[in-house]
Amino acid sequence: MSEPCTPTDDVVVEVEHLVKCYGTGPVVVDDVSFQVRRGRTTALVGESGAGKSTIGAILSGLASATSGRAVVCGEDRSVAARSARDRSRRGRQLQLVPQDPYTTLDPTQRVGAALLEAAALRGVPRDQRPARVAELLDLVGLGEAHADLVPRSLSGGQRQRVAIARALATRPEVLVLDEAVSALDVSVQAQVLNVLNRLQRDLGTAYLFVTHDLGVVRQIAHDVVVLRAGQVVEAGTVDAVLGDPQHEYTQLLLASTPRPGWVPVAR
Repeated sequence: MSEPCTPTDDVVVEVEHLVKCYGTGPVVVDDVSFQVRRGRTTALVGESGAGKSTIGAILSGLASATSGRAVVCGEDRSVAARSARDRSRRGRQLQLVPQDPYTTLDPTQRVGAALLEAAALRGVPRDQRPARVAELLDLVGLGEAHADLVPRSLSGGQRQRVAIARALATRPEVLVLDEAVSALDVSVQAQVLNVLNRLQRDLGTAYLFVTHDLGVVRQIAHDVVVLRAGQVVEAGTVDAVLGDPQHEYTQLLLASTPRPGWVPVAR
């Protein structure tokens, strides 16, 4: 069985010809392939319904693939985990940060208790858990005082930092960030993106960043995959794809991105 990636592994996520259908309905993900490399961020970009979150759900074990492969650290995630041990190992490889952490944080549970719980579930020895909680809070720019607070006492940006800290409890190789800053205002977005960029420099964690916002992509990503109706229409480095987009859909997305002096383009 695969263990967390070794330092010699460069490709930590490899999606190959991935297909997802729901019953007799439309194809949600249609023959998608891409890679995520260690210490880099790959952004999945497209409008609502493009298949971005479905791909993240398959990698996270929340959905199954119809065909194709979704490989994390050498292990095919399109095949369901067979045991609690398998699920625990997969959790040490990849973690999901959702769009709205308030829906996944227990509103009655203090932040410190939530992080202790995450550390315990991932096998951190009992005597090391308090130190791990303090380390996690520090990693995301929060203080020990935040450990005593419940989610409703935190701002949106602070809650997102707690969600990131909880995901980092296992020291995963990969974070899947599903619209992780879309619910935040611009100034708070910038704070969270700065935290993520610093964490990546310090820890070498790879990110799969699901977003519809090309402005955010420029700030966080190295590589970008543009999806439309479940299919890849363009992929490459951020500089290449956003600097000189070849597909008309990418061009339309760029034209629709607010910027200084921006005027909406009629469809």
